[in-house]
Amino acid sequence: MKTALHAHTNRVMTNRLRAQHEPGFYSRHRSADKTSDKQITAELFRTTKRVVQSVNDKEGTEKNSHFELTDLEEKECDAAMKRSVEHYRTRDAAYEWLQKRGVSVEDIAELVMLLQGDYIHDLVMEDCIRSVERVLAKREVQNAILTGIQLDVFAEERKLASPLQEIIEYDEGLYGCDEILSLSITNIYGSIGMTNFGYIDKIKPGILKRLNSKTDGEIHTFLDDIVGAIAAAASSRIAHSRYPVR
Repeated sequence: MKTALHAHTNRVMTNRLRAQHEPGFYSRHRSADKTSDKQITAELFRTTKRVVQSVNDKEGTEKNSHFELTDLEEKECDAAMKRSVEHYRTRDAAYEWLQKRGVSVEDIAELVMLLQGDYIHDLVMEDCIRSVERVLAKREVQNAILTGIQLDVFAEERKLASPLQEIIEYDEGLYGCDEILSLSITNIYGSIGMTNFGYIDKIKPGILKRLNSKTDGEIHTFLDDIVGAIAAAASSRIAHSRYPVR
């Protein structure tokens, strides 16, 4: 019973996190009201109760019987719920900051289409959007977004100590920390992401051109590289999934 319960509970938690990978998942959640932490926790608990009841039924327990989790099982369930809630906080914060800075998933998907469109002739925007969402689902990507944007915002508000303030404000040519942060994203789907990133960082098309324009008074020293890195990684994911193995 306990082994089956642990297996089913872990599967429930894993599936709840993987729900983000469904096509259009993020689009639906961005347009809808934000799911609160309490709602997420309640949904996880209700699902877990159904799983436990299902296990009881399969083992011959009466359908209406009362079940209880052991103290250890309750602690494991609570820990899994907490991890799920923390994941949603980080994910939502990353999406909110991208939106505040004028970057959408569709903007990044257009860069992906530019990188892969000539090589995969049946590639459509929906594929590119889905791939971008898969990249954005990764915690290290969310962390890079939050870190980079906060440094950009602090530079705009002139809250950084000199000379770092001036270095980030004017995007000093020999300052490479913005690229280093973005490299934590480029290789998550293979080394081809590095060449994708180098190419798109050089030509700066689409949204990257606006982020680098410096005409709106905003500073995007970190964000432009992060957006390019996300597009590069999403392109790499498509390349690895679509090219046949020889």
